[in-house]
Amino acid sequence: MKQEVWYEREVTGNESYSERHDIFEGVLRVKSGGSLTLVNVTFNVADNGNIIVEPGGLMNITDKDGDPSTGDGCLINSSKADFIFRVEAEAAFHAANSRFEWSHDFSLQVLSDEAHIANSSFSSGRIELYLEGDGCTVLGNVFGCDYCSLASKGDNKRIVGSTIANGVILVDGGSGNVVEENTVTNNEPRGHGLIFFFSQNTMARGNNVSSCYYGLMAISSSVTVEKCVFSDCKYGLLVAYSRVDAQSCSFTNNT
Repeated sequence: MKQEVWYEREVTGNESYSERHDIFEGVLRVKSGGSLTLVNVTFNVADNGNIIVEPGGLMNITDKDGDPSTGDGCLINSSKADFIFRVEAEAAFHAANSRFEWSHDFSLQVLSDEAHIANSSFSSGRIELYLEGDGCTVLGNVFGCDYCSLASKGDNKRIVGSTIANGVILVDGGSGNVVEENTVTNNEPRGHGLIFFFSQNTMARGNNVSSCYYGLMAISSSVTVEKCVFSDCKYGLLVAYSRVDAQSCSFTNNT
């Protein structure tokens, strides 16, 4: 497999790389009009590395065959303590069937409306996946971290079918967001499962939340909760200044 060291890099045209094992040092910027596609690439980010997708840029991280079970996706790996991976507003970001691994705290900041993250895994350290644009989707991902916060601002997002160990799904503001068929566990003493702050017309459907302090917390929100299971939490449900319509839900072993 080919290997190359990348230094300070600006992507201004269409660039595509596959089946490589590269090391990156410096700041990688995908500029307006630039497109960077990585297919089955291992990308080791050095101590001075950051990745920025600027407005009008596109970054695509994916696998060879569209099948998450074959293990031929990308690996983005960093041991940097303050690694920044940011997708700016009006950029585009697609990630599928790939792995993101860090040994320190890490934040993937997606500020764009055009973002789709599917069937990928995030592991190690404390990770924050921060989604701010409207309409982006997070589907079928696995977060196995020391702690993970999947935080959402904005409207009409879909957070579906993901597994979060030792973490929380936070919907902060916005309208029309859907949180569906996720599994959330949290072994931190004050950790929560699903949190809705100032979130309107939100749907929480088919989620399984266990071992959290609050299974679901709604503050100044309107939330429909359908067919969710809350078990082994300190408190199953906390509602303040909110309208919560709970239908066909199960609350078991909550003290």
